[in-house]
Amino acid sequence: KPSNSRDAYECYVRARSCVYQWTKEGVDEGFRMLQAAIALDPDFAPAYGMAAYCLVQRKSNGWCTDPDNEAAIGARLVGRAAVLAREDSATLSRVAHALAYVVGDVDGAMGFIERARKLNPNLPSTWYVSGWLKLWLGQPAMDHLTTALRLAPFHPLSFKTHGAITYAHLIAGRYDQASLSAANALRGRPSYLTALRAAAASNAL
Repeated sequence: KPSNSRDAYECYVRARSCVYQWTKEGVDEGFRMLQAAIALDPDFAPAYGMAAYCLVQRKSNGWCTDPDNEAAIGARLVGRAAVLAREDSATLSRVAHALAYVVGDVDGAMGFIERARKLNPNLPSTWYVSGWLKLWLGQPAMDHLTTALRLAPFHPLSFKTHGAITYAHLIAGRYDQASLSAANALRGRPSYLTALRAAAASNAL
């Protein structure tokens, strides 16, 4: 049972649809709906996790105007989500992503993503986020990212995994492979800034 409130769950589902438009307007509207969901059900862990993920999107796309304030908001969201989502690997994945990227605590995020992977080793997002964390820590990440892709090669969000794989190749100096991976990511979402940055760098190199 995802929530004790049908209205809160409806807000959450509609918010996800907005966030996955990958536009500033969609992410902002999704964040507002998630705040409404939290107000309706203060114990609804997925709403906190998805709200934290909205902050990831804001930072990644340059839509954040007050990084310190958003980091503080992110810390509150992931803190509450972590308490409520002890057995929810999808929410714990979002907690780890936001804790690392928005709040800046990559080491703390590793603890959450490791728990998420143990709870559900077949969930692609746990391997995807784990791969990013390893990249940020300067550790080998390719096995984790290719596992995410193997588990869901045709998932609508697989372009994100291809984007992360691009950076793994780029950091390792495999510029040709990085360029190919960036092209795979951009076929899934031509405006994906994370992949566009890596495509520019890998092609230049």
